[in-house]
Amino acid sequence: MSVSRGFYRHYKGQVYWVHGVGTLHDETRRVVIYESTRSAVDGAPRLRYEDDFEAKIDPRTGAVPLEWGVPVAARFERLNDDDVLTLQVEGQDSNGK
Repeated sequence: MSVSRGFYRHYKGQVYWVHGVGTLHDETRRVVIYESTRSAVDGAPRLRYEDDFEAKIDPRTGAVPLEWGVPVAARFERLNDDDVLTLQVEGQDSNGK
């Protein structure tokens, strides 16, 4: 998966807007710049390493599973246009209101 600009749903259900991907001045790893769609509540944009953003995790703990047989889910899942439209129809616009 390649992270690109758009809406993503966190495994706990919150929706985030990804601004893009970049690098920090002293890092070679790429970072994702994103913020909550409830930014008035949750504050400033956040940074997360791209490999961590794309990680498959145990939805019960939020940790990367260390053993076979543990259920996994994407930490963030990209929303398509129909999903975003559904959020707006259900009363949550792109600003989380």
